[in-house]
Amino acid sequence: MSGGLTFSVPGVPRPKGSMRSLGRGVMVEQVKGSKAWRELVSFHARLAHQRSGLDPITGAVEIVAMLRVPRPKTVKREWPTTVHTGDIDKHSRNVLDALQDAGVFANDSQVVHLDARKFFAQWPGDEGAHIRVKPINATNPRSER
Repeated sequence: MSGGLTFSVPGVPRPKGSMRSLGRGVMVEQVKGSKAWRELVSFHARLAHQRSGLDPITGAVEIVAMLRVPRPKTVKREWPTTVHTGDIDKHSRNVLDALQDAGVFANDSQVVHLDARKFFAQWPGDEGAHIRVKPINATNPRSER
C-alpha cells in the first residue's frame, strides 16, 4: 500500500462518546449518532479499500482527517470551537475505530501520525469527512541512535 488510501464520507461527523452502563452489562454510547457515523466511515473506508485492491497496512500509519461539521444558522465565528461540535480527539477516536473496523489496518495503535482538522461546512449538505490513510515505510532517524 505505497500510495495509501483517500476517500470521502458524506454526512454529519460525530465524536465518539463515553460509554454509559444501563446495568446488567449493557453499555450504550452517550453521543447520539456516534455509532451510525462510525459505521458510515467504516463502510466508505471498506469500499475504498476493496476498490484499491491493496492489502491491510501492517506497519506504521499516518492519518489525515478533515471534518466538516454543520454551522448553526446564528453562528458567525470562523471556527467550530464549542462543545456542540465535539472535541477533535473524540472525533479522531471515532474515525480511527472505523478504519480499524474496515480492516484498513489491524489496530489503531499503528497510527503514529494523526492530522485531524475540524471546520464548518461551507453550506448545508456539505458536511462530512475527507480521510487519507498512508503507510509510513521510512525508518525513523531518531530510532537509530
